[in-house]
Order: sequence, then C-alpha cells, then structure tokens
Amino acid sequence: MPAGPTVYALLPPEARDASVEGAAEARAHAGFALADTQRCLGSMPHRIETVFADRLVVVDGPRRQAFAPDPMGAGIGAVLVEPGRDGVMVQPMVGASALSYQLQQAAFDYWRAPACRQQR
Repeated sequence: MPAGPTVYALLPPEARDASVEGAAEARAHAGFALADTQRCLGSMPHRIETVFADRLVVVDGPRRQAFAPDPMGAGIGAVLVEPGRDGVMVQPMVGASALSYQLQQAAFDYWRAPACRQQR
C-alpha cells in the first residue's frame, strides 16, 4: 500500500510498446488524465504512478483490493487509493478521452479536492 493518497493509471501490458495499434493513444489519454488530475489536486500530498498490467492489487495490512478495467471498455483506467480506505476504480466506457473528466471528478468525490470538481 502506498504511504498516502495515490492515483494509479492502469494500462494493458501491450501499451508499453508504442508500435502496438492503439498503444500510443491509450498512453496519451492516460497521460492527459494524470496531468489534469495532478493539476486539480494541487498542493494536496499525493503520488501519481502508471502501471502496465491487466489488474492492480493493492495491499493494505491484511486487506487486499484488486482492480481491473472492464475488457469491454477502453481497456484503460485509473485507481484512487489511500491507506485505510476502499479504493475506487475509474474507467471510461465512452472512449479513452473521457478518462480525464471522470478521473478528476472521482478525485473530487474521493478526496473532496474542490478544484477537481467537474460541472455536470
């Protein structure tokens, strides 16, 4: 478990190779979403990481939480976690470009970071 609030971008292992069809786009959309979320979180202590895996397992003491993007979706997602709390998985279901909006709103909902609130 990370030491504090953390945002993980979760991309499929194939996305490491930019020559794979769709990999560069997936990495770009995840990068935009992380940058926008980093900006809205501002000075709030947090960590941002990108993980290339089919699923992410977060261990918090005796508790394990597993997160995996829906294979019927865009194949990418993000996870918000903090010690002592259940994590939240965010995944765009209407296209990878929606991740930025959804991740910022999730950061508002999870951490109450006012600058992350998106207009609905």
